[in-house]
Amino acid sequence: MSSVICLEISTLRRDGGLQCRSSLKEDSVVIYAAAMKRGEQFPPVIAFNDGQEIWLADGYHRIAAAESIGQKTCSADLRSGSLRDAILYVTSIKANKIQGIPHTLDDRYRVVERLL
Repeated sequence: MSSVICLEISTLRRDGGLQCRSSLKEDSVVIYAAAMKRGEQFPPVIAFNDGQEIWLADGYHRIAAAESIGQKTCSADLRSGSLRDAILYVTSIKANKIQGIPHTLDDRYRVVERLL
């Protein structure tokens, strides 16, 4: 089950190894932040709630941009599921097709390593 809600950014766990990119693309964070300041709407981030923790699965660049301009909340598609469910989501073909920033070769290697 999932629902889109307003969520405190500080509640998102980002240390579960879900970031499959080799690094955040700072130029993209700056571009996203400028667009957010102009009031542009972005898709909700995707997070998984295991009953104790909320794991950020998709939206690391959007969260970094929001934090850089002082936002405390974000729109989140909150799904029920474990850290493992979140790992399977971020490494799935579906998740990689909807990314706003194309994956580099290093990013793809990280996905394979994560699955193994």
